[in-house]
Amino acid sequence: MPDHTKKVTPAIFALAALSFLLPFVVVSCGSQAVTLTGLDLATGTTVQQPGGQRVSAEPTATLALVAAGLGCALGFVGVPALVRTVMGGFGALMLVLLKNSLDQQARGTVATVNYAFGYWFALLLLAGGAVFNGYLAVQKETSGSKAASLATTPHLAGPPGPTPATLCHHCGAPTAETAKFCAGCGKPLLAGADAGQSHP
Repeated sequence: MPDHTKKVTPAIFALAALSFLLPFVVVSCGSQAVTLTGLDLATGTTVQQPGGQRVSAEPTATLALVAAGLGCALGFVGVPALVRTVMGGFGALMLVLLKNSLDQQARGTVATVNYAFGYWFALLLLAGGAVFNGYLAVQKETSGSKAASLATTPHLAGPPGPTPATLCHHCGAPTAETAKFCAGCGKPLLAGADAGQSHP
């Protein structure tokens, strides 16, 4: 992998992990609204509202954050791109499942859930990390199979060229080394050392 692409993977996953510090969801109930960051959803928090209601951690948010952190770490240690692809895809899937879970929890209540920039940014980065590393994995596989086929395929030298010419000892015409008769005079050629002699 070229040096500039080695830095891209950790950067994508680091940004995805940092986006958990941004607002992920805004839960509105009547005139009150609570904004929760991705970290709040991943670790659980106490809402600073009258009564201080505890919001428990969402396992899918926790797993998505772990996937982002692992993707960043794995980008530095040089594990195969396919592993990082799985990390990005898994993290993106967990965020989709988080949205599904929060939407289902809000159904049948007066609360509404709106997804903020941090959620969409994290989802985009994790999915982008999966696609980018998938591309790198395919490129490596393609270049590896090309190199392997070049190593195992005998190098073909094109059509055979003319064999070194000898001279007919009868007429002096150039003839192929493997020829038995002269193409110029039609007489039989001598085999062995005499075949290369020129006409006197």
